[in-house]
Amino acid sequence: MKKINLHKALLLVILCISVFGCEYSNKTETPLTKAEKQLDLLLNDASKKDRIPRTVNKEGETHWTNPKFDWTEGFFPGSCWYLFEVTGDEKWKIAAERFQAQFESHKLRATNHDLGFIFNCSYGNGYRLTKNERFKESRNLHAYNKIDQPRKSGNG
Repeated sequence: MKKINLHKALLLVILCISVFGCEYSNKTETPLTKAEKQLDLLLNDASKKDRIPRTVNKEGETHWTNPKFDWTEGFFPGSCWYLFEVTGDEKWKIAAERFQAQFESHKLRATNHDLGFIFNCSYGNGYRLTKNERFKESRNLHAYNKIDQPRKSGNG
């Protein structure tokens, strides 16, 4: 059996509770099971809309990321990667790949400081778990563009 990294599992649960407003009321469910159920509901909605969820309000309404750019767009695919890691369920890997592909072109943006959130949560975890070189290239290209920003913008 694959050893579960307790820190990552705890981070996933905290992320679920804080971002998605999970209420932990069923004492027989584990926090990880509850997180997976909540993310499964989001995945179902996201798949129907073909959009990346940003948050869910207390009325249960999903708010979506801005398809042009949103600093939170890497969090949902990143959460899918964490669930893939702890459950081994290919559904989460497929979901992570599908939704991170929606913002891959943003790796070319050199003017936004939030790219680390976006690309390390999604492509960084994807590379860490699969060793897919394309994910590594996307993650690294955003970093190169950020480092090279002052020369490109004439500020350095």
